[in-house]
Amino acid sequence: MNDTTAQIETFDGVESVQSPTEFADILINFRRIFVIVAIAIVVALVLVSLIIISNTTRASVFARRKEINIMKYVGATNSFIRIPFFIEGMVVGLIASGCALVITKFAYEGVYRILNEDYKLFGVFGLNNIYSFDSMFWPVTLSYLVAGAFIGAIGTSISTGKHLKV
Repeated sequence: MNDTTAQIETFDGVESVQSPTEFADILINFRRIFVIVAIAIVVALVLVSLIIISNTTRASVFARRKEINIMKYVGATNSFIRIPFFIEGMVVGLIASGCALVITKFAYEGVYRILNEDYKLFGVFGLNNIYSFDSMFWPVTLSYLVAGAFIGAIGTSISTGKHLKV
């Protein structure tokens, strides 16, 4: 903002320029804090997801331990035993990402309605409307599904590597 103010002052016919730099600094600091908190929340949620998927896989391995022993006795390879758990983890991750997508859609549409339609808060600040969820549905859906499957696969891989004695 200071650079812009300095450039505008160099124009012919401009006597003085005033800009709310203190307010801009407050907004920048607020945005920085918001980004840090958002990243911390995402990291915490990924860790919780990994722990839940890992515990689910551990319980599944424990429940199927007799089947796993029989499979080992008849010559099943480690990969053959681990693949069903890997797929199960991916499916759990996909289901969780679908649930997260539905929650995100309703929450985003609620905020969208408040900011654009009910109170027109963005209009008060002179800003354009934010994007509707429908305009970003496919990229968001794809990213949620890929992240869910990836986190599910990683959580299962960690758990089977630890708890599956094959």
